[in-house]
Amino acid sequence: MELDDIVVHILKIIDDKKGENIQVGGPFSLTDYTIVATVLSNRQMHAISQEISKEFKKYTYTEGDSQSEWLLIDVAGTVMVHLMKPEARQFYDLESMFELQPHVGKFKHKNICNHPGLPKNS
Repeated sequence: MELDDIVVHILKIIDDKKGENIQVGGPFSLTDYTIVATVLSNRQMHAISQEISKEFKKYTYTEGDSQSEWLLIDVAGTVMVHLMKPEARQFYDLESMFELQPHVGKFKHKNICNHPGLPKNS
């Protein structure tokens, strides 16, 4: 799977699990892409992180847990996913630090739901 396909797949997972205000940016010195999304509950944070970990198995490293305000998922050192509750997101303001944009920017040309690089749902 190409890097852009990995990003699209992660964006689809977050979108399917009702993550809000999804923004993406990159490349950066530490990672190719950074994705930030707002989650409204611990259950939602857990569901998104479990799905990303399941899809990318041994290539993920998670810092934090679904009971915290902020969970970081490193996917193969190339994509950093930040799942944040609204208060943490407002306080840390990662959008300003990383100059993130709404995810429709670079990936708008790719149909996230039917992208050929994504595994088909059974």
